[in-house]
Amino acid sequence: MANRNVRILIADDQCAQRSSLEKILNRLGYYRVAPVQSFSELMTLTHYSCEPLELFDVLLINMELVRAAGVDVARFCRRNPQVRNALVYGVAAREMEVLLLIIEKSSSTRLVAVADEQSIRRFIEHIDPVGDSALAALVPSITPNLKAKNRGD
Repeated sequence: MANRNVRILIADDQCAQRSSLEKILNRLGYYRVAPVQSFSELMTLTHYSCEPLELFDVLLINMELVRAAGVDVARFCRRNPQVRNALVYGVAAREMEVLLLIIEKSSSTRLVAVADEQSIRRFIEHIDPVGDSALAALVPSITPNLKAKNRGD
């Protein structure tokens, strides 16, 4: 079952795409979704927030939005303190190889050509695995302690 506390941010300038992604997330059991339509709105929520501890567990972001803002997507995802995990979609095949080399060591950022239900489900499962403690999924450093405690170690 999905962890209902997972906070998800969708950044896409196309209203229909934002709506489609939100519906997919709702079908998967995620309802704490904040859609934004511009890079400036994204920055407002992730960099200029009044609540510095209000982190987003997942960012779904359209590569076109990042490209139009003139931002290095790998750097943005890697250095953004308010976003734990990012799924960048709309990445062209020619860009994919170059970007994968830059972010290859980051398990928190994934690149896909299309953000469909299957790619979102695979990405979310790595963040919020079914059957594991939701807290352990969000805070990987305590996972071994929780599992050992559950086994009675």
